[in-house]
Amino acid sequence: MVADLETLPRLGMIESAFPTLLQLASHIPLPYFRDAMQAGNRIAVYADQLIMAYRDSATRAPSNLKPTLFTKLFHVRCDDLSDINIASEAQGYIAVCRNDEIQKALVRELDTLPSSFGDDELKKLQFLNHVVNGSLLLYATNPSSRPRNPPSPGADLGDHWIPSGVTVSTQAYSLHRDSSVFPDPESFNPWRWASTTKEMKRAFMPFGLHLAIWEIRLGAAYFFRAFPDARMSTRDNMSDFDMQQVCYFIISPQGKRCLIESMPKA
Repeated sequence: MVADLETLPRLGMIESAFPTLLQLASHIPLPYFRDAMQAGNRIAVYADQLIMAYRDSATRAPSNLKPTLFTKLFHVRCDDLSDINIASEAQGYIAVCRNDEIQKALVRELDTLPSSFGDDELKKLQFLNHVVNGSLLLYATNPSSRPRNPPSPGADLGDHWIPSGVTVSTQAYSLHRDSSVFPDPESFNPWRWASTTKEMKRAFMPFGLHLAIWEIRLGAAYFFRAFPDARMSTRDNMSDFDMQQVCYFIISPQGKRCLIESMPKA
């Protein structure tokens, strides 16, 4: 199952960079692509089995259900956070936990929130939003190329005419590391967002979903209010090596884990 989940995103990365190669592979039974397609079929079957099992359990004993991701999918509430988006921002949490100055500034701002808050309040917190943008700049969940084809007969892109049969793409990883737009681009620096330039806005493309930003803000606010002294753990040899990025079309921590330790706020 793990191997299948890692194989499919790699195929997506190849498709985004070399779309013609994948079209050719659909006619030529190359082992790599054949295995990836078989992995996709297995995952689809597995997903159907899990959903059917959960639906059956929800029908038979709704009061004894264990909370899972399916709980949110079957019983959506407006205050539910997406496990997927929170997990994807684990590297951002680690970046905050490794910098005392950033963490203290964030916790200090979060302490101004009322006991009951929502995204309307969080949108007004400047430093929280700087932290979110700083995390997404370094750890965009989808940093790979995103191919697009202009509509027929074509379209103007800047000073260039792009015919409809031509594939164009942008890549967040490269744009986010343009030092002419983001000085010292590999550093986690939320304060850079206090003076946003037109070039920064144009180059910043972590994913483009307002709902995801909403979820990330809520996740960060709840986490650092509950665990203001959180630190990256060193248990089980957890280190910076575990948090290095590996790209499977979407990014993943190399160690496939994010260990943070702290005592809950009294």
